[in-house]
Amino acid sequence: MLSGVGPKQHLEEMGIPVVRDLLSGNNLQDHQQIMLCSKTAEHDSITLKILESTWNVIQYKLFGFGHRPIAGADESAFLHLDKNGQGKRYPNIQMVMLPILFSENIFNYREEFAKDFLSQTPNEHGFCVFVALTHPRSRGSIRLKSSDPFDYPLINPNYVYDQKDINDLIGGIRIWEQLMETRAFKQLGVDFSHMKTMFCSLHPFRSDDYWECIIRYTAFTQFHPTSSCKMGPDKNDTVVDPQLRV
Repeated sequence: MLSGVGPKQHLEEMGIPVVRDLLSGNNLQDHQQIMLCSKTAEHDSITLKILESTWNVIQYKLFGFGHRPIAGADESAFLHLDKNGQGKRYPNIQMVMLPILFSENIFNYREEFAKDFLSQTPNEHGFCVFVALTHPRSRGSIRLKSSDPFDYPLINPNYVYDQKDINDLIGGIRIWEQLMETRAFKQLGVDFSHMKTMFCSLHPFRSDDYWECIIRYTAFTQFHPTSSCKMGPDKNDTVVDPQLRV
């Protein structure tokens, strides 16, 4: 858009000469994910106390192993909400498991939500599962704030505008609930009752309405924004062709 490739009206508003009137900045899409956490009776997870212990620091500095050098995510799975689609179409959901409970507000939640939603005891044992959309349907946009390339753009991700995205995330939550009911996880003493929050207390805990509330208040980016210059055949809404030519 700064180079003059973009929606004509927007470029004229910014005082930028129009080279091509194309829909640059439309079609923005990004995976969105929610965090589902469970405390455990077993003390097999990672806590800040473990990470910061003298023994772990020595292990890492001298030998390069222990808890400190791990990537964080233990497992990842791609799942179909409709098993009839396996092998025929893309999975709807990705799950990523981390062996830690989050107590610090690294997700930039509003403080009143963070106090209710995140673990308030830094050294509690447990784990979190991130449930993410693989193919979101909602579309956002990017626009210029000015013609100055050093100004931050105006980004509207338009998350979960399409109700189907909500439904898919709830479908992923239902799979997570089934996982927590398995023998293996029950043996760990899983307990996710702390996910019963005040800010969604108008809805029965674990109902579809409750989980939709949790999604709308706490979902966050999986950091894969893409497609704001749509690629494809020469149509009204594409910006570049399959060879990336304007």
